[in-house]
Amino acid sequence: MDFEQKIIDRTQVLERRAVQFETAADVGKAITSVRVLSELLEQTCRLINERFGYYHVGIFLLDGRKEYAVLTATNSEGGQKMLEKNHKLKVGEKGIVGYVTETAKPRIALDVGQDAVFFDNPDLPHTRSEMALPLVVSGQILGALDVQSNEPSAFSEDDVITLQILADQIAIAIQNANLFNETNKALETARQVYGEVSREAWRKFLRQQPRIAYMATTPGVVPIQPAVMERTMSTAFETGDIVFGSDGLSIVLPIKIRGEAVGSIRLKKSEIAEAWTQEETNLAIALTDQLSGALESARLYHESQQRASREVLVSDISARISTGSRKETVIRETVQELGQFLSNARISFRLTNPPGNSPEEDTLRNVVRLRSNGNQEDQE
Repeated sequence: MDFEQKIIDRTQVLERRAVQFETAADVGKAITSVRVLSELLEQTCRLINERFGYYHVGIFLLDGRKEYAVLTATNSEGGQKMLEKNHKLKVGEKGIVGYVTETAKPRIALDVGQDAVFFDNPDLPHTRSEMALPLVVSGQILGALDVQSNEPSAFSEDDVITLQILADQIAIAIQNANLFNETNKALETARQVYGEVSREAWRKFLRQQPRIAYMATTPGVVPIQPAVMERTMSTAFETGDIVFGSDGLSIVLPIKIRGEAVGSIRLKKSEIAEAWTQEETNLAIALTDQLSGALESARLYHESQQRASREVLVSDISARISTGSRKETVIRETVQELGQFLSNARISFRLTNPPGNSPEEDTLRNVVRLRSNGNQEDQE
């Protein structure tokens, strides 16, 4: 009978461990898909409470200096009160969580012996057993998983093994969430930086370019030269908002690139048509977004062409300088090349000897100037 009872007890233990492993796998699978850290921690505490039945589950994360373990998420009412008080425990000091976050080793505390002193927490008065497990990933401790039960001697060594597997999964999920957040922040910073660069480039482009305007009519598309921008188009450009005509037949949309309005487009129906519907408005917005992308691509292409032209010019000038046999020839050709490239600039180049040189040496002084069209203006 005793032997049969041992078999039954052993079978029950194995079945319990199988259920725990399966539950740990289910919980781990559920939390690894969460990318927002706060949601990840809250969901973890809730699932452990539901699947394992522990009345209190808390997750502590180390602060930036690794001096304190800060309670970050919990499922219990008492734990919520602790969150409101910004509950934290000093790493390495007396206590279950303090011990675990310093040693990176799990620990079980029962309501008997020297561990009973740890349960003196008015927010969790029903605790009879506590277990804390380290959250470790890549050799770095992130915090601790703290589970508490209102039953005495509620945890065994088998529970430590099972929940440590889950704690390792939680640590990996926390690391992934942190990396995901850091990557998003870096991408957002890059988008903001590029957006500002793009906006400034468009401001410069619009200052340098004459007003560009086209009208689509029945015969085709023709350029127009308006003295001033039509009022509704000006309003859409300045405010960045959609402007509807009072007759319901016209709509003006701003053309935005990285949040900067660079123009506007007006669409007008015939006098016998119906007013703009929401579906038609959404289509017009989508087409305007595509136009914005095409304009940005065209600007980037224009800039790349300019850079290529500058690189060719520098390469050509360098080649002339390296093969030129006389200083006067090198100077003249260099200035002439620059004048042709910078058609709206006056280029001057001067070689001047240091003060005190002899008159003979002063003959090396040479000044060449070019008009804006690149032709030689005068020479000294």
